[in-house]
Amino acid sequence: MLQVLDLDDDLLHSGANFEVENDGIDAEYDKIGEEGTKVIHQMLEMDNIIKNCGWTDASVDGLPLIDISPVQPEIPQNASSWDASSTGQATAVS
Repeated sequence: MLQVLDLDDDLLHSGANFEVENDGIDAEYDKIGEEGTKVIHQMLEMDNIIKNCGWTDASVDGLPLIDISPVQPEIPQNASSWDASSTGQATAVS
């Protein structure tokens, strides 16, 4: 018959020393490879293009005058009724 042991902290962490020196591992991941450097240069290039072309400048004409009030439908319907009416399977609304 198998005997189940109660694993307390002393028993659980006893045995071999599993500590790892992270100095070499950390130094390995501190460097950016060729592909990462290429991506960073592409992002900086796009950032430069967007800023210099004026996309982020304030508009000289100001904001466009548009109506931003929500559209209220003439006939209120649930989602499945709207789906059916847009696909041509509409039924009479009571």
